[in-house]
Amino acid sequence: MIAVEPQKTGRFSLPGPTIAARFISRLSKIFKKLSLSVYSVTLAIILNGLLWLLSIKLFPRENPIAILHYNTDIGIDFIGGGGDITILPAIGSLLVLSNIVLGLAVRPTDKQLARILWWILPIYQIVLLIAFYFIWRINN
Repeated sequence: MIAVEPQKTGRFSLPGPTIAARFISRLSKIFKKLSLSVYSVTLAIILNGLLWLLSIKLFPRENPIAILHYNTDIGIDFIGGGGDITILPAIGSLLVLSNIVLGLAVRPTDKQLARILWWILPIYQIVLLIAFYFIWRINN
């Protein structure tokens, strides 16, 4: 058997793959096993958390009156309190939770429907983020 000398780089000797390389290799194997549905649900949860954060940090809660809905035909058609903007991320949370539960319920009988329920979640959240942006712009 031939003995292999460890590589010398600077002050440290590296006997083989570094810890980071092994970690990245294991992590990539885990991600390959996960499906697009897991990525989709995870992205939707992250986007909903961002929506919650933005609605709490950016929207003026101290205003007694805030424009909460604007229609291009009529104009302003819903005015409420500044704290009422949290309805938007609450709707997003409800959509995430209901689609996850419905997807899990129908998955044994119809996997394609479960995938559709999970894949559409980030689209819901993006639409809600865009709606929040426009409402925030109208009020500022």
